[in-house]
Amino acid sequence: MVSVIIPNYNRRKALLKTLKSLAGQTLPVAYFEVIVVDDGSTDETRPAVQAIHFPFEFKFVEQDNQGPGAARNLGASLANYDCLVFLDADMIPVSTLLEVYLNASKDFPETIFFGRQLPWAEAFTSPFEQVFNYVSFQDPGPKSLQPPFYYFASGNFAIHREQLKELNGFDEALIMTEDTDLAYRAHLAGISIAYLPDAVGYHNHSKTLNQLCAQTEVSAWWTAQLMKKHPGLRGQIPAYQVVEPVVAREDSAWLILQKIGQCLYTLKFLFWLFPAAIRLLELLTVNPRVLSYLYRQQLAGFRFIGFRRGWQASFLQI
Repeated sequence: MVSVIIPNYNRRKALLKTLKSLAGQTLPVAYFEVIVVDDGSTDETRPAVQAIHFPFEFKFVEQDNQGPGAARNLGASLANYDCLVFLDADMIPVSTLLEVYLNASKDFPETIFFGRQLPWAEAFTSPFEQVFNYVSFQDPGPKSLQPPFYYFASGNFAIHREQLKELNGFDEALIMTEDTDLAYRAHLAGISIAYLPDAVGYHNHSKTLNQLCAQTEVSAWWTAQLMKKHPGLRGQIPAYQVVEPVVAREDSAWLILQKIGQCLYTLKFLFWLFPAAIRLLELLTVNPRVLSYLYRQQLAGFRFIGFRRGWQASFLQI
């Protein structure tokens, strides 16, 4: 038996697609329930959801806006079953997803499983998204494996109720990076994290380059807070190695040069000139590989700025 928990914040249209897709699971509807925790939405989610009858057992609860970690914890506290499957409101699962997770959970109840995330083709139609598949930044690919903890993402995963209790759930003080925090704590506790490529969820929320840059900056700010909470995390997340402050006695000469280069790249003149250059090259329809590389550099700049601001900010009591 499975409890599906979906935190939602202003994702009404995407949430309805996710719920309708759950009605088509190969796992019989009598074997699972769905709990939506609305995190203070302002887009009329409640009436839209209540207007539809779902064939599975369904709960809709609301809370004041507190972040996805708090919403997931509340959903877990209301769950009736031991196998907890967490999906984001904009995640469309393949028809076999719940069956895959339930079977894996039965065989390895002490393991945390996460599935593959791919872009939903109907949503990712802009020229930018056709060139740059940002949903698959850390896609582990089509084979099962036990990747490093930082590959874990909370938009599509399964965990046994007792494992979540052992970890004390999500840290509700972290509005972002709460999934990396959970995975790192699981790693420290010796709890296995495994990847199930057949548990595919399609991400149904497109973003422009500007929106993705803004999200990257905010996420980096929270990552800095996370590293203050867990000093042992420093140097362990590849995407952040070049934006962390220089540690002369620990960093290699090459890493120090990379960090200095990142600092130079984010000088105001160069950093704000870069988007203009990208727009020009987009108009000229240059090689997609070139554009993809430039998009990555632009995002890296926002990651650097967000992380350094977070590092300099007052430490959150988390």
